[in-house]
Amino acid sequence: MKKGILITAWTLTAVVTVVIILSYILNFYDHPISENPENWGQFGDFMGGLLNPFISIINLFVLTYISFALSKIEENRNKWTIQELARPLGQIICGDYEDVFEVKLKNCGLGPLRISDIIITNTNGKISNSLINEMPEPPKGIYWSDFIVDGFNFVVAKDTEINIIKIEGDPKNEAFNNYKKELRETLKNLTIRIEYKDIYDRQMNGEERNLQLFARRLK
Repeated sequence: MKKGILITAWTLTAVVTVVIILSYILNFYDHPISENPENWGQFGDFMGGLLNPFISIINLFVLTYISFALSKIEENRNKWTIQELARPLGQIICGDYEDVFEVKLKNCGLGPLRISDIIITNTNGKISNSLINEMPEPPKGIYWSDFIVDGFNFVVAKDTEINIIKIEGDPKNEAFNNYKKELRETLKNLTIRIEYKDIYDRQMNGEERNLQLFARRLK
């Protein structure tokens, strides 16, 4: 609760108390201080009769504010908890096998992942938003099994993955093996960054990975 509310409540109570006491003194200042308990009882009734309704109103106001503030805190906490239970976590996975060649994004988080951008950079700083467009032209008879052009607004469900690029072929096919070498030469100089949001349209930290892993098969 804000300090201003408490300060205002205490200040108003103090001011009203002082005003009531001063009004009593101004009206009865020429009377001597009584030694009769009955008179002091009447003074107490006078103070209580005026202060109690005011203090009750202040208490009602403060308690109402506290109840509202607590409900707001609880609402925000519940909202935060629900959102955190739907937080996605992207992971870029590279695969360089005898018959499969791929780069994919897996959602390892707790909720759906919505891709907002794919950023490809090379050693010269060139920027693109499509990994497939950076790939060399495949030879005749070799085709990409799967790919996405830009990835905007693609949704990846929890514990599922999406192929950024994927190509499959026969490891005994010389054209396929030669093309994989071209792909490795291209990819080893690239870095891929994927920006994504959660289902509440919150921008997450994103996932970035350089693709130098593909250089290991070139040695």
